[in-house]
Amino acid sequence: MRSPELTDSKVENRIQVSVGDLRIGMYVGALDRPWLESPFLLQGFPLRSMSDIEQLQSLCRHVFVDRDKSASGSLMGMKEQRAAPVTSTEIKQTKGGLRRTVSRLFGGLTSRRSRELAHQVEQGLGRSEQIFNETRSLARQIIDDVRIGSAIDTKTAREAVSDCVDHVLNNSDALMMLSNIKSKDNYTSEHSVNVSILSIILGQSAGLQRAHLEEIGLAGLLHDVGKVLTPDEILNKPERLTDEEFLIMRMHPSQGRDILDTAEGLSHPIVDVAHQHHERLNGTGYPRRLRVNDLGLETRIVAIADTYDAITSDRVYGKGRPNLEAYQILRAASGSHYDETLVAKFLDTIGVYPPGTAVQLRNGQFGIVVRRNPTQSLRPLVLLVKDAKLRPIKPRYIDTAESKPVFHISRAVRALDHDIDVQMFQDRGFRDALTG
Repeated sequence: MRSPELTDSKVENRIQVSVGDLRIGMYVGALDRPWLESPFLLQGFPLRSMSDIEQLQSLCRHVFVDRDKSASGSLMGMKEQRAAPVTSTEIKQTKGGLRRTVSRLFGGLTSRRSRELAHQVEQGLGRSEQIFNETRSLARQIIDDVRIGSAIDTKTAREAVSDCVDHVLNNSDALMMLSNIKSKDNYTSEHSVNVSILSIILGQSAGLQRAHLEEIGLAGLLHDVGKVLTPDEILNKPERLTDEEFLIMRMHPSQGRDILDTAEGLSHPIVDVAHQHHERLNGTGYPRRLRVNDLGLETRIVAIADTYDAITSDRVYGKGRPNLEAYQILRAASGSHYDETLVAKFLDTIGVYPPGTAVQLRNGQFGIVVRRNPTQSLRPLVLLVKDAKLRPIKPRYIDTAESKPVFHISRAVRALDHDIDVQMFQDRGFRDALTG
């Protein structure tokens, strides 16, 4: 039986295109090599940017473009070169690689649904990790530009946020996992990216349209830009700030507004978020003690994402707290400091065990949550990485929704306290770490 992706109708609609002739808007339906040898998140995707094209040019000689799924005009002038049938050798190589991946990782998965979930994780992490790292690098560049007095590259920032929105809409778990991996050494830039991603996720949960999600994501990315002007000895002080130092720290919202006021192409709500993200509904925030009627939706969303990520992140002066503690803090301040409806949506969307959370199972083994279960929040997909004695094991997936009770989660744990280096997976690349 032929593989579903190799049906005659699909081959009929594809043309072979040299990577040097690729254009934005084309839909890539197949590569000149097995998908498992590529870093792409889906088996079939539209070309949305030059970075997509450049990545293909570095990997392939030609690809197969789907005529029906390509944007109007993107194939204009292209020669009608029909895609050559995929050979049995290529099919065997692809299936062989897939079988090796399945046997290595999916031993704890018993159903077709479970295996599909795990494959979605594998497919989603590669491209999402690239987008996360590129956006983090951009956040660092913005910091450096502001420090030397250069203009913020708002066009590039918008493009990066647009990519984040795409991936939140298609696979929010992958970006959520990456945002849940904390590094105190890169807190400022990572915090900005995390807040952007979490704000987009909350905005989507609140039913906002794509254009609005991009504005909120950009506001989240730029919300703390004023901290660039805060002296490092205050920003990175491991002890409690003095009253005078705290007053200097509290200047960053106003400084952020001033910086963004001079940037091109930023809407008023984006500038307002930088100025208002420490304001609270009951008027106890700073710098202007604004109240609920003065705070826009963008500010209320980013304030929740900002608080959650700050609580759960390692800082120079202390360890990050578990997400459940962050939930308790947000709930306790719901209605007085934070929008009650948005807090409820945020907690429901992120879930009890968000992707990237280290957990211990009832049998004592340890793992990392890699995908939420939208219908059973206590039963996510978990990658097992250590035994009950904290000895490394060959990673494998467990779908706790379909496993025996002994494989159910007993508690969330702090990863580094149990020598679970989630950061290692990001540094090595998740796909390589999981399948290597």
